Amino acid sequence: MGRLDMDTAGALILTNDGKFTNAILHPAKKVDKVYRAHIEGQPTQAKINLLKQGLELEDEKFAPAKLRLLTKKGRDSVWEVIIHEGKKRQVRRMFKAIRHPVIDLTRTQIGFLSLKGLKEGEWRFLKKDEIRRLTKEGSAAEPENQAEKNYRKNNGERMSSYGKRTSGKRPN
Repeated sequence: MGRLDMDTAGALILTNDGKFTNAILHPAKKVDKVYRAHIEGQPTQAKINLLKQGLELEDEKFAPAKLRLLTKKGRDSVWEVIIHEGKKRQVRRMFKAIRHPVIDLTRTQIGFLSLKGLKEGEWRFLKKDEIRRLTKEGSAAEPENQAEKNYRKNNGERMSSYGKRTSGKRPN
C-alpha cells in the first residue's frame, strides 16, 4: 500500500484488503509516513517554514510537514520529513518548489513500522498485533476488522517490504 516512484526506496505494506489500506493511507486518518530526503543545497529557515506551514502548488495544497535537519553533506543536506497525506511524489515536489531538489529519498517508516531489521529487497509478514495497532492508529479501530479476519484466514497475508530503488541518479 502506498506507492514509491522508481527513484525512491523504502517501506511498503503489501495487502489486498481495501479497508485496511484506507485505514492507513487516507489523509484523514493522519498516519505518519516518515522519509529521509537528501536534497541539493541547504534551504533557509524561511523556506523550511513554508513546508512546515503547508505548501500550495498550482491547484494543489499540501498539509503542513514536520521537518528536522539530520546532517549536512558538503553543499547538500539530509532531512527527516514527516507527512500524513502521501500524495504523488509529494516530498520531491515540496523540495523542488523551494528550489532544493531531492537527490535521494527513502521512506523509513509507516506509522510505527520502520525498516529496522530489513535490508534493501527484504520483506516480512506483519504480526497480528501490528495490524491491530496500524488500524487503531488510523482510527479504524473495530473489535475485529477485515484485516484481522484476513490475517486469521490467510495466516498473515500482509507484509512489510523494503522496496528497491532502480536508479540513484540525480533528478534533472
